[in-house]
Amino acid sequence: MKNFLVGFGIGFSVGMLVAPMSGEKTRRQLRDSAGELIESTREQARRIARDPQAAWDNVRERASSAVESFANEVDVEKLRRQATELIEDAREHISRLTDVADEATSWLNQATREDLMGIYGIGPVLADRIMESRPYYSLSDLMERGVVSEVVVQQLRRDIPNLKRTA
Repeated sequence: MKNFLVGFGIGFSVGMLVAPMSGEKTRRQLRDSAGELIESTREQARRIARDPQAAWDNVRERASSAVESFANEVDVEKLRRQATELIEDAREHISRLTDVADEATSWLNQATREDLMGIYGIGPVLADRIMESRPYYSLSDLMERGVVSEVVVQQLRRDIPNLKRTA
């Protein structure tokens, strides 16, 4: 409790020293600022009401200037190069994923009964069913044909690349 009171006293003292104005002065300044903002908004509304075309032209000119300023700051050629690099990276990534999927499907079409039973969740009956339903064009074929469940297909996706590395 003593520490709390000491902390409170220090905080209160620092707040009093740092506070720029009293509460009354701060409220008065806020009231004055709000009044100025309201009056400025009313004046803008009167100008727009007097000459809406001029207001529209002013908005259009400011927008055009902002767009032009933005275009000058943006290096379009740099953005184009970065976009091209991103596209190339994506193509390479997709190509690697496709290669892995093709290898997995190839492995599945060539795996022996023992190879298949080496995957968690595949026993002799399921291994025989997988072998009887060959050929597969993707791992999803197993599930789409009703040979195995989605859980087994997910397990195959995890295990087949590892089995190929150890083989």
